[in-house]
Amino acid sequence: MDRVWKLSETLSMDRVWKLSETLSMDRVWKLSETLSMDRVWKLSETLSMDRVSDSMILCLN
Repeated sequence: MDRVWKLSETLSMDRVWKLSETLSMDRVWKLSETLSMDRVWKLSETLSMDRVSDSMILCLN
């Protein structure tokens, strides 16, 4: 949970919320373990949240 918590501190809460609604929690967890937090942050700034979730689903499948 601390990785997800750190993610929620780094990103705005609505981004995290939308992310957790779109992906199952273990995918969010896997993402936070795989990428450094600044990559997750940069990803969310660069892409719209829909694109982020689509690309994460592709990466994690």
